[in-house]
Amino acid sequence: MIPKSDTLMSPAALEPLLRKTDVVRLLATTARTLDRLIAGARFPRATCFVGRGPRWSRELIEKFLRGEWTADEGSRARWSRSA
Repeated sequence: MIPKSDTLMSPAALEPLLRKTDVVRLLATTARTLDRLIAGARFPRATCFVGRGPRWSRELIEKFLRGEWTADEGSRARWSRSA
């Protein structure tokens, strides 16, 4: 069954979400460095995925840039095993 058109997400609804290339540009870094930050739980996990592409909310990235984001706010560190 095909969903009704009003239930599909419009491209305009995705605009506030930042792609990986947008985040790399805002951080003035490389994609590889961003991957390392994410893997090391030093950067927020993606807000959602569109296909295989991660997307972050602008609000989350701005919070990170202001130094207000902590690893307890959705990073993998919260689920890591303790020694």
